[in-house]
Amino acid sequence: MNDYSHRRSKKNHLIFFLVIIFCSLLTTSCNKNKIYEKYEKIDHYVWSSDSIITFSVEIDDTASLYNLDLLIRHANFYPYSNLWLTANIIRPNFSYAIDTIECILAEDNGKWLGDGLGDIWDYTKYWKQQNSTIFKQKGKYIFQINQLMRTEKLSGIMEIGLKIEKFQYQN
Repeated sequence: MNDYSHRRSKKNHLIFFLVIIFCSLLTTSCNKNKIYEKYEKIDHYVWSSDSIITFSVEIDDTASLYNLDLLIRHANFYPYSNLWLTANIIRPNFSYAIDTIECILAEDNGKWLGDGLGDIWDYTKYWKQQNSTIFKQKGKYIFQINQLMRTEKLSGIMEIGLKIEKFQYQN
């Protein structure tokens, strides 16, 4: 094989590899049922007990059912195996619902749950799932998340997120 053929073969392999990567990213990152996903950063990875994380979401479809997930990104040095939260939903008519939620972040042996990369861990807490949430009014919904741990300054929490997806019946 001459030098030109060898370079052309390498170039074709590289193009093929890039096309495969692009297609896999395209198919895994597209979720037509997801209507909202956002993270809010916690300054210096210290979440004060008086700091409320707020998300504002416009809901137009009142006929669909929804799944709501809380997204927790924490550092390896988070000192507890769980995280207690309050999660509030303020509806467009200013009525509200409040939930107290425990997120189990680690097993009894200390092994972190969720997905980890280095010393950063992502954990999803299924808040309201499988057709349990119906937004009865069109308009702006406000979601407020607050930590309820027994310490005023909770270290190791990097970001808190909210994901809302339309519920998809599966046969």
